[in-house]
Amino acid sequence: MSRRLWLAAITLTTIITLTSIILLSTSKEPAPQYSPPVNRTVSFGLLIGDKNDTARLEYAARQAAAEVNEYCEAQGNQWSFRVVTLPASDPQQVIVGIQKLEGMGVKIFLCDWNTPICSFQTYIVLHNLTIIGVPESHCRSHKQVDSVYRMSPNLKEETEAFAALLRTKAVKALIVLKESGSTDYLNSILPIQGFGVESVKEIVHDHTEAEPNEWKTRDAERSKVFMDEVSSTLHDMLERYRPEEIGVVYAYSYFNENQLIEIGNHPELLQVIWYTTPLLVINQTQILAHSDVTTRIHLLTPVLAPDLEKNVEYNRLEEGYEVTQAYLADPTPLGVTEASLYDAVKVAALSLIHSEATEGKTLQSTIMQEASNYVGATGRMTLDENGDRIKSNFDIYGYYEVSGLPGWVRVGHYNSETEITELY
Repeated sequence: MSRRLWLAAITLTTIITLTSIILLSTSKEPAPQYSPPVNRTVSFGLLIGDKNDTARLEYAARQAAAEVNEYCEAQGNQWSFRVVTLPASDPQQVIVGIQKLEGMGVKIFLCDWNTPICSFQTYIVLHNLTIIGVPESHCRSHKQVDSVYRMSPNLKEETEAFAALLRTKAVKALIVLKESGSTDYLNSILPIQGFGVESVKEIVHDHTEAEPNEWKTRDAERSKVFMDEVSSTLHDMLERYRPEEIGVVYAYSYFNENQLIEIGNHPELLQVIWYTTPLLVINQTQILAHSDVTTRIHLLTPVLAPDLEKNVEYNRLEEGYEVTQAYLADPTPLGVTEASLYDAVKVAALSLIHSEATEGKTLQSTIMQEASNYVGATGRMTLDENGDRIKSNFDIYGYYEVSGLPGWVRVGHYNSETEITELY
């Protein structure tokens, strides 16, 4: 073949090849264009047991939702979140409220008290709901239902922290004061496990069922009898132990006014240190009225992040609160409950975004994973296989006079990582 014919053949082959490539490329369907997801608005139900805390809790939850919404807008996705509040201190109100909010499409509820978690588990399972509790809202820590999470210290860790405190104080004898219905409190398992304490005496004070106008009188009578028995028990223990070896555990969720009066009327009871459980709700006005008694009461309280005051997320949350009307009404700094709710809303919202599910196993597994990777206003939000928060730290406070003013003073700290209690 001549050189001229050979070049012509090569040229023709090239033209045919290029034409085929062009035809093949034009015959393909055009690449699909990106279309943003349909706008998804999710409502969280906020169940508040104490109406006095509504403004503070609403602020924390809505601030978290607003920050997640800003994140979604910056990322260009169409998720948005809002919080619907239901103050309901009665169990019947709670179930009616849950049904109402469920009718509005709410599938995820957050709560600050025990009843929604412990009383409606069957309803929760049947209706594919998710319940998230924050401090003062967890039930006994064990596997209940997969869709219940307690983003607060669990009972086992509270007990370990309390036991470490007793060991550090070398307490050998305990008087545990409890209500007949306080089965979920720390004291319910303390006497069973013992922790090396040689002697434990439980004394139960039943609530009166009198009409409101008769309650104070009847409860005052019962409180006197109750503290008389406590005094007699202490007298017997003092025959075997030194005062510093004896502790009284005030295992209630609140300070009973009549009991505080009776403690003051029994000065012999103030020879020993009194201890409270982490579930105690403090009324500062009441404390001031009984400062002679409360100087002997040490408060064990959860601190979910070391150096809370130095936490960037918490500081931003607190600074935002200080410019609200709610702060003018209640200038007390936000505490662990509000900070935990703020974190819980963020964990729930991020779990929805990443799983694109509002119910079921996908959401539940994502919540566990999201919590383990999340660090917020209360530190790392790690959950165990029961849905309970783990590795919580605790502070020990005493009520003392400092520079002429009475107040809670931090007198110790329990580190859950090292299981060591340090007293100052």
